[in-house]
Amino acid sequence: MCSRRRRSRTSTGYAQAAQARATGYAQAAQARANGYAQTAQARANGYVQTARTKAADGYDTLAARGEKALNGQPETAQAKNTPATQGKTALNGKAKGKTTSRSTAGH
Repeated sequence: MCSRRRRSRTSTGYAQAAQARATGYAQAAQARANGYAQTAQARANGYVQTARTKAADGYDTLAARGEKALNGQPETAQAKNTPATQGKTALNGKAKGKTTSRSTAGH
């Protein structure tokens, strides 16, 4: 009977040790996950801030161009009609003039 008690105590000791190790591993994993989440959040905040700055710069540039256009000033020297820019639209760069379309007959 004595041997059974030792075994049960020993088994209980192993179980408690395993449980303690598992708890330690879980806590370490949680700490790593929290660190990864904080790092990702910090990076995302940086990306958002950069995007906001670029957008604000773009709006400022666009506003300046619009103001010049309303005042009748050319945007830059390149905006004047030159051989390279003649015949192109301002929005998409495609040549002005007739557009060709496909015939749908026979389809």
